[in-house]
Amino acid sequence: MRVPHLNRKQKILRNLLLCALLGFCVYAALGFPPYTVKGMCRQVARDYFLEDLEPVYVRQDKFKYAYEGLSRKDTFVLARSGETYAAFQFQQHGLQNLRYYVRSYGVEMENDALCTAWGGTLYAAGPFADAVSATAVVTARRQYASLGEAGEPVDFTLKGEKLSDGAFAFSYISPEHSWYSPTSMHGRDPAPGQEIDLLDAIELWYWEPLGEEDGGGYSLLHAELPCAVTLYGADGGVLDVLELEVDVYELNDT
Repeated sequence: MRVPHLNRKQKILRNLLLCALLGFCVYAALGFPPYTVKGMCRQVARDYFLEDLEPVYVRQDKFKYAYEGLSRKDTFVLARSGETYAAFQFQQHGLQNLRYYVRSYGVEMENDALCTAWGGTLYAAGPFADAVSATAVVTARRQYASLGEAGEPVDFTLKGEKLSDGAFAFSYISPEHSWYSPTSMHGRDPAPGQEIDLLDAIELWYWEPLGEEDGGGYSLLHAELPCAVTLYGADGGVLDVLELEVDVYELNDT
C-alpha cells in the first residue's frame, strides 16, 4: 500500500498534533494536576466534599536549589466554603504540581474561623469584613513532656495586618531574632533579662530529649497553643474575640 505524500503544511499539522498528543500523555501521567490556585481549590473541594471553595488570601514564594535549573514555587492558600475555612499548600516545579502539608492529616479546616502558620507568619481566616485591625495573643509555656512538668504560661501579643476581608496576618518573629539556636538550649528558660519572641519560645520549650535507645537528640513536641484573636472596628472598639489554636509544628516551619 502506498503511503500518501504529505506537503509541508500537512507535515507541520501532523507534528503539532503529535506534540499535543504527547503533552496530553505527560499531563495524564502526572495525574492531571491543576496549575492555578482556583483549579487547586476545586480539587481540594472535591477531595473534602466542599462546595465553592474560594481563596481569601494567596501567598507565593519562589526558590531554587543550586543543582536545579528551574525554580520551584510554593503556594499557601486560605480559602472559604460557606462558613468553613481551609488552609493548604502546594508546590510547582516544571510540570509537576504537588500538594503538601505541614500537618500529617492534610488540609486544615475549621468552621467560622481558622488559625494557622506558615513561613514565619501566623494567619487567621474568618469573616473579617467589618474589622479594621486585630491583635493575636498566643500563649506558650515550658514543656517537659517526658517528666510531666510545665512552666508558667507566657503570652505573646502580635499585631495584625489585614490582608483581605477574610484574612489577617501576624508576624511572630522579632527583627532582633537570633537564628543561632543551639540544641543545648532546648528545654531551658531564657537568661535573666533576655527578650524572646514566639519562635524563641518554640525553640526553647517544645523540644523533648530522646533516649539513647532512640539515638539521642531532640524531638519537636506536638502541641496546640491557645491563640486569642481580637478584632477591632473603625472606632477602635472590640468587635469580637476568637478563641483559636495554632500547632507548634506550624509555628516551627519557618
